[in-house]
Amino acid sequence: IENIEEDFRNGLKLMLLLEVISGERLPKPDRGKMRFHKIANVNKALEYITSKGVKLVSIGAEGILQFYFTTAEGILQFYFTTAEGILYHVVIVVYIINTPKPDERAIMTYVSCFYHAFAGAEQAETAANRICKVLGVNQENEKLMEEYEKLASQVIATHTLRDTPFWEGKMGRMVSDITSAWTGLEQAEKGYEEWLLSEIRRLERLNHLAEKFQMKATTHQDWSGGKDSVLSQKDYESCSLTEVRALLRKHEAFESDLAAHQDRVEQIAAIAQELKYGGREGGRGGGTEKLLETIDQLFLEFSKRSAPFNNWMEGAMEDLQDMFIVHTVDDIQSLISAHDQFKATLPEADCERQAILSIYTEVQKIAQSYGISPNLTNPYSDITPAEIGLKWDKVKKLVPQRNSILQEELARQHANERLRRQFAAQANIIGPWIQTRMEEIGRSSVDIGGSLEDQMSQLKQFEQVIINYKSNIDKLEGDHQHIQEFLVFDNKHTNYTMEHIRVGWEQLLTTIARTINEIETQILTRDAKGISQQQMNEFRQSFTHFDRKKKGGMETDDFRACLISMGYDLVCMTDTQSLMADSPPDTDTVDNDTWNSLSLCSPSHHNDTTPYKGNSVM
Repeated sequence: IENIEEDFRNGLKLMLLLEVISGERLPKPDRGKMRFHKIANVNKALEYITSKGVKLVSIGAEGILQFYFTTAEGILQFYFTTAEGILYHVVIVVYIINTPKPDERAIMTYVSCFYHAFAGAEQAETAANRICKVLGVNQENEKLMEEYEKLASQVIATHTLRDTPFWEGKMGRMVSDITSAWTGLEQAEKGYEEWLLSEIRRLERLNHLAEKFQMKATTHQDWSGGKDSVLSQKDYESCSLTEVRALLRKHEAFESDLAAHQDRVEQIAAIAQELKYGGREGGRGGGTEKLLETIDQLFLEFSKRSAPFNNWMEGAMEDLQDMFIVHTVDDIQSLISAHDQFKATLPEADCERQAILSIYTEVQKIAQSYGISPNLTNPYSDITPAEIGLKWDKVKKLVPQRNSILQEELARQHANERLRRQFAAQANIIGPWIQTRMEEIGRSSVDIGGSLEDQMSQLKQFEQVIINYKSNIDKLEGDHQHIQEFLVFDNKHTNYTMEHIRVGWEQLLTTIARTINEIETQILTRDAKGISQQQMNEFRQSFTHFDRKKKGGMETDDFRACLISMGYDLVCMTDTQSLMADSPPDTDTVDNDTWNSLSLCSPSHHNDTTPYKGNSVM
């Protein structure tokens, strides 16, 4: 204590002095720096002295706060003797045991304290460590509370100045601007997510087309290899008429084979056009002529019919091995439908295969009948019956494999669809449930039909319902985790996403906690001011009546009319503006919370004169 005139005014050091001298804990002091905080702290110290049996005459908190010297001197008497000081007389004499005849029970009590202290030394050390941790946290909290009180006092002092204009937020920093910007951010995030999905699908398709182009181009290149050198030969110049006719027929067979490959070339060109990549064309030819006209005609017929059939089988194998990317059940159903149509054409293709093989069988019969070597070579085509048989067997083997793959993908898409519907069913229930709870909390906070305790009880019930509902949110989180694991990104069955549900849930928890805190504050302030429930209802009815636009707040004129109707004598518009200093800084209205705070400080509960009413509310 350096300056008694200054140090005892707020009551903090006076309470600390009592704790040090008496060794007892006093009630926790108020940390505010306003006048009523200081008076409350001094009153706590005086109540402690009174509880010790000392009668304080003409000693009150006002006297110590203004530091009337006689009042403080009557309590302390530091300058004369400790026996004369009321404070020392109360808290010191009780502990003086250095007397000729001490109390035996007191001595026994002190000795037993040593036994208890030594017996619980380890426990005391552990408890002390825990207490140190708690004290450290409390000290940090107290620092934050003091900083908050300091800032709040500065803000209140600024707003209570008469000539201080209302604070107006800068352009682009209003609450509405922040809300609009947040909405824009959410929309941009959703648009970016959709763009990423479309880009992933586009890249997957390009990769698929590149592999498809590589397969078709390789097959076509293998077929066209060496055909240009055969076509560029001029062996016809030294041939006879019969040999020229054979070469002509061979060239006709090549043209037929070339026409059969035209569809594949067009497909390669279409893929190349989409990939901005070019292909190559070629020709096909080769063969020899046989002496027998019948065998030659059969070979020619075999070549004309086997080439399209061979191309059909190669295209079928490519389609059966083609990779696919689907995201819905409809997509895989369309692939299954196309596969079923292909399977329906297999009997007809088998008939064509048997007809082609019968031509080659007829050639073998003729060769055997006329004693010609059975190892005949078709001069018009490189396709052999064995090659046709191998490709046909491969097609029949790929058909069930393709069917199995499609069915597995169909089952996977059905599972994904079930996950979508399961998530959507819960999300479509939880989303409106959260919105309904928000509306119920809002209605409960402005309900004037019951007391504040009834509102508190109802809000506690709402809070318990919300806590019990947490299991549904956890279940929805689990379903969302499964959806993410199966790489399901879109859901057409609901407009709610897990991010929206999380934000709504956190907002609901914040709203119920804030509303309960506001009601508790109103109850404490009401009890401190002695306001009845009927008066509270009158204040709420006044707010509801003068909120003509039903937007949850009163403008300046409505607020002034409401105050006048309640008996407040406002000298000028400046008084009204001063009373609106506690309203939200980005609006020109008094909302329900601000009105409750003002009404709880109403002068009708004090014996103030009429000119003081406006200042009392302020």
